[in-house]
Amino acid sequence: MFLLYASEMNAQVDWAPLSETLIATKEAAARCRLVENNSTATATYDQIHLFADWTIDPRFDTIAGTLTYTFRTLQPIHSISFDMSDSLRIRELRFQLQTYAGNHPALTHQNNLLTFLLPAGGLPAHTVDSITISYYGKPQATGFGSFVQTSHDTDSVLYTLSQPYGASDWFPCKNTLTDKLDSIDLRIRMPEQYRAAANGKLMAEQSSNGYRIMHWKHRYPIATYLIGVAVTNYDVISYDVPLPDGQVMPMVEYVYPQDSAYYVQNPGVTPELLFVFSELLGTYPFADEKYGHAQWNRLGGMEHQTISFVYFPNIFELIAHELAHQWFGDLITCGSWQDIWLNEGFATYVTLLAYDALAPQYSRAYLQTRRHSALKDSINSVFCDDTTSVSRIFNPHISYSKASYLLHMLRWIMGDEAFFQAVRNYLSDPRLRYGFARTDDLKAHLEKAYGASLDEFFRDWFYGKGYPKYHLQWNRQPDGRIVVAVFQQSTHPSVPFYELPLPLRLYGQGRDTTVRLEHRFNGQLFNIGPLNFSIDSIHFDPDLWILDAGRQMQYNDRLFAGFHLYPSPARNYVILQYLENAPLLNCRIFDLSGKLLLHLEPSTLSSQSTFYLSIDTWPSGIYIVECNSEQARYLARFLKQ
Repeated sequence: MFLLYASEMNAQVDWAPLSETLIATKEAAARCRLVENNSTATATYDQIHLFADWTIDPRFDTIAGTLTYTFRTLQPIHSISFDMSDSLRIRELRFQLQTYAGNHPALTHQNNLLTFLLPAGGLPAHTVDSITISYYGKPQATGFGSFVQTSHDTDSVLYTLSQPYGASDWFPCKNTLTDKLDSIDLRIRMPEQYRAAANGKLMAEQSSNGYRIMHWKHRYPIATYLIGVAVTNYDVISYDVPLPDGQVMPMVEYVYPQDSAYYVQNPGVTPELLFVFSELLGTYPFADEKYGHAQWNRLGGMEHQTISFVYFPNIFELIAHELAHQWFGDLITCGSWQDIWLNEGFATYVTLLAYDALAPQYSRAYLQTRRHSALKDSINSVFCDDTTSVSRIFNPHISYSKASYLLHMLRWIMGDEAFFQAVRNYLSDPRLRYGFARTDDLKAHLEKAYGASLDEFFRDWFYGKGYPKYHLQWNRQPDGRIVVAVFQQSTHPSVPFYELPLPLRLYGQGRDTTVRLEHRFNGQLFNIGPLNFSIDSIHFDPDLWILDAGRQMQYNDRLFAGFHLYPSPARNYVILQYLENAPLLNCRIFDLSGKLLLHLEPSTLSSQSTFYLSIDTWPSGIYIVECNSEQARYLARFLKQ
């Protein structure tokens, strides 16, 4: 319909924060519990190619098909198995020249597993062969629906949604996150008034005897759950999209006829996003086939490889999120639902980057929305510890919002250059590209680009639960310095302390400056300056880099630059921090009767600046601390509870 050149990319983006609603709808639809497929029955072979020949009429919730799988044995085998719902029925199985039909004893189909015993002798390891399965049935949907027959306007529509375990509800398959098909061919037969949207490139479309037959070919590795088909009386809108490397790729929209005139006039910003994401992340990974949308009735979207199914084909957050999945989820797929954040956290965060590039006036509002969502859940970790629960896997507050903020904080810690280089290295890693990844694979690339370990960060933010709360006290010093003490509480006992660099912006006399505090322990004291302007206010994390559950700033005129004692009241210990240049000569603690309880030796005082003093066995009461340097005498007191 039109060719959009990069120089003409002036995106018109309205603020319509639908993501929380869309994600919540997806989560609410998935109340059933399923067992993650770790079956050894399908682990004996590597799937290579699928040729699927399906007959689908969107007016009915049934399917019939003939599938030919080409596979390679990984070990000597005497049977081959596929995940397949017990609601489906087998018409015929063909293995090479042997034919087994009906209820032949070589076939078992129970507990949603189809197993076919091979002829005598079986197959040796590393053998390439094929098997053809003809089947039919009325799929019994699980998860988000799997196989949905419904209507739009005055006609019917049928679509699939296999994530996470639903593929086997509607076709025999290997339902796994360890083995991708190398390629697929999908031939779909339907009544002539309908069209099918599916993965890959349309190779042929013909009509015969009242039926339309469409053949889609996809020549990239694909996870089973990313195979998708939608059938209705679609109108088709197609155009070309330029990419930063000079390629021009096809964009195809399958939309309901009653909406097509609107989408012709309001095509959305997908072309601009394809250009922006290709610049940022590397060229769109399926550029020689297509990218497209197929309209469906579900309020939300699903990132089927090369063809996202979406409710609104031109709503900014929705199309940005689903397009981002073509890199994070499709090009590289999480290797377990425990690591779903590698799909959903990245897609949610890349949506922020889309706003930054095309509509920066909405970036802060989007970040605040994600922040508000994440803080609704303090009892779960980004690591998904229950993959039998679909609602736990796709928890909107954790797998989407907190996971995206985890990436945002990593960017703050590492800096833009190292962070984005690590992400590009991850996406281009030949071990992962068009395959699967676990969290440690991403972490290794982040650490290599950063040049330091991120173990503690991942312990706190990926495996840990909850959020920090911050209380900052500050004071001006006569020499132009300010002193800041940072206290932290955790909302969950799994993380006693979150070690993070903290941004602080200082304001005064019409000027401002931002400093970074390397916060390593609770109650840490920071000397800042001297500054060449007087500070009248301090803002903690004004750009929202840190995901915290609360922040409080307090001016404390008793806070000294060089000497700091906390906490009070105390239970098991007190911490003394000394930051002056002149070394301490002595430091002693007395009770109120004047009895000396602790004396720090000069050698200890000269070797460190922070002292952890155990008071666990001391009785409750008030204690006096006296420390002396060549320049000053410091007195403080604390309460032992």
